[in-house]
Amino acid sequence: MKSRIAIAVMATLAVAPFAQAQTGLPLPAQTDALSQNVSDLWWDPAQSGWGVALFQSGTFIYAVVFAYDDSGRPTWFAGHLDAQASGSYTGPLYTTTGPWFGSPVYVPGLVTRTQVGTMTLTLQGNGAATLTYNVGGQSVSRTVVRQSLTPSDLTGTFKVQSTLTASGCTSGGNNGTTAGTSNFTVTNTGGNNLQVAWQSPSGGTCSFNGSPTQSGRFASLTNSNYTCSTGETGTMSFSNLSSVNGIFSGQVSGNTNSNGCSYSGGFGGLNSLSTFGTSQQ
Repeated sequence: MKSRIAIAVMATLAVAPFAQAQTGLPLPAQTDALSQNVSDLWWDPAQSGWGVALFQSGTFIYAVVFAYDDSGRPTWFAGHLDAQASGSYTGPLYTTTGPWFGSPVYVPGLVTRTQVGTMTLTLQGNGAATLTYNVGGQSVSRTVVRQSLTPSDLTGTFKVQSTLTASGCTSGGNNGTTAGTSNFTVTNTGGNNLQVAWQSPSGGTCSFNGSPTQSGRFASLTNSNYTCSTGETGTMSFSNLSSVNGIFSGQVSGNTNSNGCSYSGGFGGLNSLSTFGTSQQ
């Protein structure tokens, strides 16, 4: 899904994006592959009909592959994957049998679990992943991506804890990490257009435009040109944007044209007007 988006971001990215403060909420990680939360439905768009559901808890992933056997009958395999130092997740792969689903009496003792192979999930820098597994003597390797079901509803007013790191600046005095509390407002202006306002306690206004894309449960806004009231211009990208049960979070990265800085950071906060229990994705 692609739609036009108009963004007005109130922040001071050029000099001091946010006032110095300690953040009280966990913020999205920025680059490390193992820090990405992979919980989602994944598939190969060119091979509709099978896929893998990933459920992540810390450094552990429970993976369920739904596919077909050599007779064309539906089957599934369950992987128990642990994070590796290499940046991938690896573990045993199981198949199970059990009592008929329609049986009036369920007998847990009839459930069997048999390891039939191993599975490895390796995340790629472009947001895709390589899924490799073997069942008996049959090996499979596929490139998979998150499957998008519905577009994220990012609208709301959020009090956000943010960090932003500037590096490689022409003037060394502009390098460093700042953090603080700001207000982040996302409104739908009609015609699949969004307006985002990011107001920093240190003042200043930056605005940019772009087209959002959806990848599974996350939205992103890539390579958006921005201009600031301080005179700074550059390109910014927002990724891993999510708004669920009133909790809004995402990551930001980009480069400035005017002072040579590269930016990276993240934000997370609450929708002060939302009711918990109402899910937005």
